[in-house]
Amino acid sequence: MNTNIKENILNKIEEFDSIIIHRHVNPDPDALGSQLGLKYILETLFQKKVYVVGEEVKGLDFLGKMDNISDDLFKKSLCFVLDTANEERVSDQRYKDSPCVIKIDHHPDREQFGNISWVDTSFSSTSEMISYFFTFDGDLDIPVEAARSLYAGLIGDTGRFQYSNTNSRTLHYASLLLKHSFDPQEIFTNMYKTTLVESKAKGVLLSDFMITENGVAWYHFDEEKMKSLSIDRTQASNLVNTMANIEGVNIWVLFVQDGDSYRVRIRSSKTEINSVANKYNGGGHPLASGATVKNMEESFKLVEDLDKLL
Repeated sequence: MNTNIKENILNKIEEFDSIIIHRHVNPDPDALGSQLGLKYILETLFQKKVYVVGEEVKGLDFLGKMDNISDDLFKKSLCFVLDTANEERVSDQRYKDSPCVIKIDHHPDREQFGNISWVDTSFSSTSEMISYFFTFDGDLDIPVEAARSLYAGLIGDTGRFQYSNTNSRTLHYASLLLKHSFDPQEIFTNMYKTTLVESKAKGVLLSDFMITENGVAWYHFDEEKMKSLSIDRTQASNLVNTMANIEGVNIWVLFVQDGDSYRVRIRSSKTEINSVANKYNGGGHPLASGATVKNMEESFKLVEDLDKLL
């Protein structure tokens, strides 16, 4: 990390009395974990008034709650935007009213924004970046609530250290976080528990998903299907990896209807797919990306484009 960037960020933290932390819409554990972890660190280490904003997420609310704050507060607060590659996906657009915005992200830099930007794709997660930033003299001296949140984010984006983005540095910071007295099993239990309706939905997906000759598997959850299975969009989206580890599947895609369009989650075992995600109003990591398509017809075109990669 560039020393000047770290000094600039620390100076800005000292400069402002209040700080507001943002992340992307439809947050995953890393977005929430880094957001809440940073909040607890800044409150404790810097004695600042810190707020987190964005929609609440069913199933991840065990990590912490969001704050409701007035518009005026943004005009005098430092704003962090975490784990978000482009401005359109920032959870609360009021960050644009801030006199200073700091972007921290481990995704490829699709869109440069913010007064200070620290983007580094070598990190497994934004939670790992926050852990790295606040490690001084080899010690991560942060409150236990922060360690718990950051650990949740780290295991979320590495798939409990199973994904290829896990390396020795990732495990080093995991070990530093685990020195704090939180219960990792409680995190695993809450993050990976499955309800009866989700299990039934998983069975339907496994029975009905489609696959191309080259190994692109896909499935559509339209509103009628979700209603019949009694699941919401978040629950449906979380089923994307149901198609992983199936013999012959190289890329797997889940389409979840959201009004007139479909949210898309794309995963791959080894073929880079973020170029296709970028083409369809999305982006992300080489092997894990998201996108949005306007209709069913466009969803089939996305599958065709992915198939051409294989």
